[in-house]
This record gives sequence, structure tokens and C-alpha cells, in this order.
Amino acid sequence: MLVLGWGPAVAALPRDLRELLDEFRVPYEHIGLYISPVEHAKNASSLNPRKPLNPASVIKLLPSLAALEMLSPSYQWATDVYTTGNSTNGVLNGNLYIEGGGDPYLTVESVWALLKSVRARGIEHIAGDIVVDDGVFALAGFDRAAFDGKPYRVYNGPPNGLMMNFWAVRFTITALSKEVHIDAFPDSSNLKIVNRVKHSNAACARSKRHIGYQVKQTADLVTITFDGILSNRCRPVVMTRAIIPAEHYPAFVLPALWRDAGGSLGGTVKKGPVPDNVRKIYTHPSRTLGEVVRATHKFSNNMMARHILLTLGLLHKTHDIELKDGIRALHDWLRIKHIDVPGLNVVNGSGLSRDTRISARGMANVLRAGYRSRYAPEFLASFPIAGEDRALESREFGEEETAMVRIKTGLIDHVRAMAGYIVSRTGETYIAVLIVNHGGVHRGLGTRLQNAVIRYILEL
Repeated sequence: MLVLGWGPAVAALPRDLRELLDEFRVPYEHIGLYISPVEHAKNASSLNPRKPLNPASVIKLLPSLAALEMLSPSYQWATDVYTTGNSTNGVLNGNLYIEGGGDPYLTVESVWALLKSVRARGIEHIAGDIVVDDGVFALAGFDRAAFDGKPYRVYNGPPNGLMMNFWAVRFTITALSKEVHIDAFPDSSNLKIVNRVKHSNAACARSKRHIGYQVKQTADLVTITFDGILSNRCRPVVMTRAIIPAEHYPAFVLPALWRDAGGSLGGTVKKGPVPDNVRKIYTHPSRTLGEVVRATHKFSNNMMARHILLTLGLLHKTHDIELKDGIRALHDWLRIKHIDVPGLNVVNGSGLSRDTRISARGMANVLRAGYRSRYAPEFLASFPIAGEDRALESREFGEEETAMVRIKTGLIDHVRAMAGYIVSRTGETYIAVLIVNHGGVHRGLGTRLQNAVIRYILEL
């Protein structure tokens, strides 16, 4: 057993918990731990409970709970559609305006449904332009490569008042009997695919299914070149990437979606504010906040988490909302609810930040407030369930234990964290927070430590 310099705080831990931590050889100063019955905070076992540490995606829980409490689970974002000019015999002699309200879940299917609703109002041909207004959020200068140097990964996309489909394009690469076919969704005439993937009849080893790509972007065209080898014995390779710049995405995808909805366009798609002399013809509602929070946590969706934090800024202003406005509203809520969160530093609400900080005790206080909230059912239902939901599906617990473990996890380089609720075999519900900031902990060590702590709590 490795003894890592016990101090008074470590010595106060139960002996079996100390021995458990010792097995993983992580210095105690790199661990924030807080375990307590949800109704009895005074009976907590803790290590460095007030030390600010990076929680990665676990930070999502804080703005989500604040939003549920301040806006209610039934809150919906609105995407409004306006027209100028008259509509005669199916022709709109003017522009169509689409004003975003910050919907975090405006997928391609949702945009198509919006456009079909416009068609249902008798508009077949738009003689003018489609003008998109995304000014509800003010987020100039967003660097998609800043966090990890991977600008085409969907999770690195910028939030936006009219964020469409997470800026994503899904590529399906299929090896047929004699050739390799590549399909893109959504369709766009501004997207060019160069297929240099070689066909193979060999067994489907990993070396035979590696696909690489290069991207070239201009204001009017994005070219993606695929290369590699794919065997016809392999399943299709599905790759989702955000290769279209956010500022160009509406212009790239809306014309094709409008055609698919049965319409035609005389002008172009451009950005601009909604003028005063317009007529509202349709409001497209989003999924409810309760649904969005559940998807945000279970799939750890970073862009949706950013939108939730920004939406809190609507409590202070109605346009040009910045992250600082959402953070201000978040701190206001913590103060009003008397929730003590030592060492808190919220950067963007998503966890994709090297500077985000919260203490184990602070996160535990948030979890306790969530358990007692009038919206506790919606909040608790948003947590991944061990062995069932994607974030925890690989965790090896017994079948009877799965519903007893509801945990949100976080993972970035050198950070592994978890926070949530665990029901022990005696029926007691515990709050569990474990935040580890230690070199290499993201490579498997942190997951094993989490599993050990979960098993420890299950046996309490």
C-alpha cells in the first residue's frame, strides 16, 4: 500500500475509504471528494472539500439546475418567421426573415419542419431573400480550435442565436461491391466531396478502415477530401463533422431544405436584423427546457450547455447576450437560494475550459439543492444511469445496481470527475462528488477510481 503523507483531513476519512484511495496512487492534494447522505450533510466524508478544481463536464449541472428553477422545465425557445411584402398566388414579393431565439436543439429536421410550416401558409416562391437574424447572442471572435486544436469537431462549435444542426454534416462512407460511396447529410450545393478512398476486399481490420480527411474553406464553397482504405467487409463508416463555418451554414443548407419543403427562392440567404415593417407568420417552438437538460446531461452536449448558460442572460437583457450575462444571472440565483459554492469560476457552462473551477463541497451543495428542488424529478431524470445511458453504459455493475447509480461524469485531458446520486444497498441516498486533477488521470485511472468509489458507496 502506498501511503501519501496523511494529514488531518485524510486521517479523518473512514479507514476503508483511505485504503481505497491509496490503491490508485493519486496524490491527495489532487483529489476533491465529498460523500454524504442527501439529507444529512453533517455526516459527510470529504477530502479537500473546499479546494477549487476543474470539474470538466460536471459543471453542466449548475447552470442546468439554475435554468430549471428560474425558467421552469416547460420553457421553450422560439424561432420566429416574418415576411415583408405581399403574398399573391403562392409568391412572396419580399423577404422571409427567420429570427433565432437561441434554440439549442434546432436540428435539420426541425428546420425542415419550420420551412414546411411556412409552405403551409401559402408561400411557394420567395421572390426576395431569406434573411437570418441570430442577434439574440453576441459571441464575436469565437475560436473553434482554441480548446484542443480540433476545429471540425462538433463539440467545439460556437453557440448562436440561430444554431442549426450543431453546424454538423454527417458523412456516411460505404464500401459497395466494387467502389466506395460517400453520402452527406444535410445536402448542400456549396459542399464538394472529393473521394479518394480506396476500395478493398480484405478482412475488416482496423488498418483497412482508417479514413482521413482534409478541409478547404472559402466563403462560397467547402471542399472535403477523404482518403484511406475501406473494405466491403466493413460496416459503413459514419463521421459527423462541423466543417462548414457557422457564419456560412444557413446559406449553405437553407436553399436545399427550402427546395425539399417544396419551395423555390429567387434571391439568396443572408444575415441581417429583422426590420420594423414585418409581419409575423409563424413561431417554431423548441423542445422544452426539461428535455434539453436531459439530452445535455445524458449525451454531455457542450453546445447545448453553452446555450443554457446564455439563456440565463435573458433574465437581464433581450438582445446581444454574452456569457457574462448568463454568469451574472447564475450567481444571482446562487445568492438568492443561499447555495454556497466555494471556489466557483464558470467560464462557458460546458466544461470545455482549462479555467473552470468548483469545489467538491460546492458541487455537493448544488446537488443537495437539486434534490430538494420543486423540479427535482426533472433534474434527477437528466442524470446518466450506470450501465444504461451512453456516458455510463460500459460501467460494470450488477443489473440490480444500475438504477441505483445516477452520475454525471466529466473528462478532459488530466481531469476526471463525477457528481450525482447513489442509493446504497440499505436504501440510503448519498450525494457523491469526486474531482481528480492529475496528470494522465483521463487515460483510464480516473474511471477505475470512480468505479471503486461508487462500489464503496453502494456498500454503505
